[in-house]
Amino acid sequence: MVAKLLFLSPNVFAISASEAVNQGKALSTSEHTKVSDTDFKTVVPNYSANVSEASTYNTSKIPNQQGAALKNYCNTTSLDSMSEEKRQQCNAINLTTYNSKVQGTFKLDPKTDPLLILTDKFLKAQKNNPNGISLQCDPDQPIKTKGQVASCNATTKNTIKRCVTPLNMTCASKSSNTCSGVGGINPDKIIKQDSEGSFTYANNILTFGIGSGQGSGYRKATFKMDIEDVKETEIFELQTYYYDNGTRLSINGQEVLAANWYASNDDYSRSPVSYIKDLKPYLVSGNNEVVLENRNHAGPYQSSVTIKAKENCPCTESWGQETCVVETCLPKTVQVCNQSTAGICSASGGILASTFKLDSVISGGLSYTLSLSNGVLVVGATSDSSNYDLGEKVITYSFDLKNAAALGKFSLKKTAWDDGIQILINNQLVRSNGYYVHHRDEVSSSNEITDLRPFLKDGKNTLTLKTFNVISLFNTRAEFDVDVACDCYEQEDQNSCANP
Repeated sequence: MVAKLLFLSPNVFAISASEAVNQGKALSTSEHTKVSDTDFKTVVPNYSANVSEASTYNTSKIPNQQGAALKNYCNTTSLDSMSEEKRQQCNAINLTTYNSKVQGTFKLDPKTDPLLILTDKFLKAQKNNPNGISLQCDPDQPIKTKGQVASCNATTKNTIKRCVTPLNMTCASKSSNTCSGVGGINPDKIIKQDSEGSFTYANNILTFGIGSGQGSGYRKATFKMDIEDVKETEIFELQTYYYDNGTRLSINGQEVLAANWYASNDDYSRSPVSYIKDLKPYLVSGNNEVVLENRNHAGPYQSSVTIKAKENCPCTESWGQETCVVETCLPKTVQVCNQSTAGICSASGGILASTFKLDSVISGGLSYTLSLSNGVLVVGATSDSSNYDLGEKVITYSFDLKNAAALGKFSLKKTAWDDGIQILINNQLVRSNGYYVHHRDEVSSSNEITDLRPFLKDGKNTLTLKTFNVISLFNTRAEFDVDVACDCYEQEDQNSCANP
């Protein structure tokens, strides 16, 4: 073990607290004289032994009272007139003193803040949907679009909740006229430009007129009319006109009516003439000019037109009472296709892979081949070394075919035999190699492509391999390129509803 011993010097001894304070004072007094202003200026920016702030405070007043005077000085004195040091100080004082008063309080609105909205929806989903069923939207806060009915569907495994909220528009009519929001006319702002003419507006009928009086000649009445938003204008339609002798109406420089205008006779209408014409295409948003003209050849004169128009008035939108109904969820039926056996499948038609099977076998030691993968069908049989299986053997397969007329391919691709082979489709011979030769004829592969579609039919089909072996081992094999139909069935999807 290593031991450390502390040996105290005979000069080290304990002193009282008051003696320690006195020694500290003496040390600071003796050392203070060793530090000059020059030393401080080299390390402290803007150092001065006579700082301006010294006059702000004194020992007889509370510093905060003098601080109020300094705040007032910083608030009322131009910063440009101050020294750099004083300007920095006043910038700090002004920021802490006045900025908090003029800056608005930062608020988090739960209806507009994205984070709070998502949090609220998450909490509601957890409360209303403890099993974690996904919601298409929030029935309590449906998306509302101007001019439409707000709707929301929330689907669970057993029910579907439908909520509808109507959008109501309330327009405050100024008189007996029906108002139309920003798309109507403002009769208070229709201005007559000429000495001739007058206008009235009552019961949604705007009337412009000249006369009546006596004397031939030409007269004109111009009116300025404001429409805030022409796209929102529901109706501005000519209803009737009166002429004596000629009347013409123009809107924004376009002639819309000329009644007996180009004639030189003294004709006139005995009563207002009904003439319905849509005048909205002639209007623009903002200021519109309406000009009514009269031309008289003799006697009294008069021109007038009536136009059906709604009044401009303030409208407010409000959402009505939400109504919800809960319906039983009818599970949606979906189609499921099994491609595991055949790989690629055709929706139009082909072999139903699950139906392909070996129907008959041969007694003896034979190994049978039946495979269907990625549109390649292989069938056949091979004897083992202990069984020669001489003579004729028959192997039968069967399968179902979907939509034979739409079948893209079903062709014999390769054959192999030892010693002879015949292939039949639905008992019709489609290939024969070495079958009646009755001598040894071993062929490992023959690439003779034959289209077999003409021999097939919808529903059940048979494929037969006849083999004839003269001597030694037995072997037969056929390979086909085929279309495999999608083996599909319908089942209910419990996670979705078929309800419209």
